[in-house]
Formats: sequence, C-alpha cells, structure tokens
Amino acid sequence: MQCKRHRGSDGVEFDVGPCVPCVETETLRVAQAAAAHFRYTQEQAGVPRRYWQATLDGLITATAAQHEMKAVAEQFIATDGHKPSNLVVIGPLGGGKTFLACGIANAFLRNQRSVRYFTVAALSRYVRSTWSKREQSEEKAFKALVNAHLVIIDEVGALYGTSVELGVLVNLIDARYGNGRPTILLGNITIDELVQCLGEKTLDRLKQGGRVLVFDWPSRRPQFAGDEFKEEPIYQPEILHT
Repeated sequence: MQCKRHRGSDGVEFDVGPCVPCVETETLRVAQAAAAHFRYTQEQAGVPRRYWQATLDGLITATAAQHEMKAVAEQFIATDGHKPSNLVVIGPLGGGKTFLACGIANAFLRNQRSVRYFTVAALSRYVRSTWSKREQSEEKAFKALVNAHLVIIDEVGALYGTSVELGVLVNLIDARYGNGRPTILLGNITIDELVQCLGEKTLDRLKQGGRVLVFDWPSRRPQFAGDEFKEEPIYQPEILHT
C-alpha cells in the first residue's frame, strides 16, 4: 500500500492499509533515534567513547583463564551485579580490563540500569567540583554515586593517588558496600599493591561475595593498532519531537 506521497507514476492511491515506504521510513527514524539516545546515556554515564561499541562478545577467549573471565562477567550481568557482587580486575597494561568493564557497563545501560564510570582522578575532581556549586552539594553528589546501580572506577593504584583521591574512593566503596550496590575496580597493579592502596578492610569488603580477576596475559593493544572508533551522534531531545 502507498500514500499520496509514495504512489506510483500511474497515480493510483490505496486507501486500505499502511503505506509501506512510510512504515519503513518511520521504522528507520525510530531505530536511529534509539541508537542516538543510547549514545547519550553512555556519554552521561562517562563510558569512554572508544568503548561505546564494547560487548563481551568482543573479548579474546584464547585461553581457559580468558574464558573464565568472560563467564564471570556474563554472570555478573545476568544477575544484575549480585553474583559476584563486586569485581576487582587487575593486571598489566593492555590486557582488556577496561574493555571488559565497559562491555558490562553497556549491557547494564541496555537493561535500563544507572551506571557511572570514572578514573580515580576524575572521581576526585567530580566530588571537588561540587564545593563551589550552590545547586549541588558534595553530599548530594556523593549520594548519587552511592545509589547508582553500577559504579566503575578505573586506574586504581596509579601512583597510589593523593590522600584526597584515596579518601573519596575508599569512602565510596564502603558506602556502596553498605548499600548493597555492585562496584567494579580496575587497576594496573598487583593484589599486594592494591592492599597497600585501599587497605585490607576495604579490599575484604570488595571480596565478600565478589571476585578478583587477574589479567596476566600479554597486552592485546598491538593487535588493534591503528583501529579507529566510530563517531556516533549525540542525542538531542528536541530533534526527536520534530
């Protein structure tokens, strides 16, 4: 069926049923709007643009250990971050730690869960930025992080951070632990260095019901040297209503 706009050269109009070209155009518009909106949620969550396309299917699973890491991440998603209740992902540079975490973040966002991704330094800057804002207090900003369904903190242990950075990080971990919210920590450090950084008490809380994943294989980055990441449109709410 076709409407006046899409009728054939013979000028015949159809009054019954939807216009196929119009339906196809609207379906494409809705799909594009949904994709743009999802990119917007990723941006708001802080997911790095380089990892907007990350999924667990993109993980390298050439070894039994890598298969196990993927299985743990899949279970984490399937149980909404309850089993395991936290993830601590450590190991040398380039092992795929951030890729795995962002794959999880993207899955949570698709499931309509609130996600926040920070580096340790960015987390500290975020909290400090509220000190000069009347409309948002530090307490309000911190409470929003505590209540977010999933929080991912990257670059844990980078030079062990400043006392302010570590204080914010430890307080957030402890508060989310008390609130029963899952947290993912990522760091290019060893487990002993992590203990020195966070303290045994905080690490013990993360490990209670959680998992420590050690990415101890060679860097995967040379395999992706030169890869470009696709620029995606940022959601503009007003566009969808025109």
